[in-house]
Amino acid sequence: MTRYVVLAAGEGSRMRERTSLPKPLVEVGDRALLEHVLDRIAETDVSAVTVVVGYQHERVEAFLDGASYDFPVETVVNPDYERENGFSLLRAAATVDGPFVLAMADHIVDPEIYRRAGRHDGFGLCTDDSPPPGEDEDEATTVRVEDGRIVAIGKDLREWDAVDTGVFMLAPEIFEALEERTSSHEVTVTDGVRELIARGRDVETIDVAGCRWVDVDTPDDLRIAERVLANESGG
Repeated sequence: MTRYVVLAAGEGSRMRERTSLPKPLVEVGDRALLEHVLDRIAETDVSAVTVVVGYQHERVEAFLDGASYDFPVETVVNPDYERENGFSLLRAAATVDGPFVLAMADHIVDPEIYRRAGRHDGFGLCTDDSPPPGEDEDEATTVRVEDGRIVAIGKDLREWDAVDTGVFMLAPEIFEALEERTSSHEVTVTDGVRELIARGRDVETIDVAGCRWVDVDTPDDLRIAERVLANESGG
C-alpha cells in the first residue's frame, strides 16, 4: 500500500484571466483538477493521502469534505503558500513516517505513472524523455541522467535527458534535506532533490515515456488537458 502527499497550496496566478477559484479547484472537463488527481490515485494501491492546502484553503477543504474515497484524505495548511513548493512539502512531514509518493494537484497524469512511482524502491523521480506535445520545455524542470541516476535537475540545464513529470517516490529524509536548504534561501522540491544528491543519495529516474500527463499552469494548458481527457474518453 502506498501513501501519497499532494501539493495543492498554490494560488495559480496565471489562471486569473479565466477564474477566481484556487488552482486546485479549477475545472477541467467539468471536474476540479484536484478531483482528477485523487480519482487517478484511487486507481492505485493507495493507503492514505495528505493534501497540503494554502490559498483559499477553506474552499479546498470544503471541497474535500464533500468528496468520498475508500481511503483517508487529510489536509494540512501551509500559511506560507506564496513561498516555494518546498515549504508546502515540509508541512506534510508530521503525516508520513515512511516512503511516500509525491504528486502535484495541477498535474493530470496516467495512473500508471503513480503505480510505477509506488513500486520504486528508494528515491525516484518519474521522468519522460519524450514529453507530450504542448509541454513547454523552456518552462519545464529537466534532468540530466547518468546510469539511471539523476546527476542534475533544474529549469536552467543547457543539456538534459528527460523532463520532470512532477511525481516522485520519496522518504522522510527529504524533509531533512529541505530544512538544510531553507536556512539559506527559498526552497523548492527541486532544491530538496539537489540536496539529496549532494548527500550522496541515489535519486533514480523512473521512466514513464509513453504515459500521458499534462502540467496545467495556464489557460492554454487547460485546453490541452481538456483535449487529453477527451481522447482518454474516446471523445
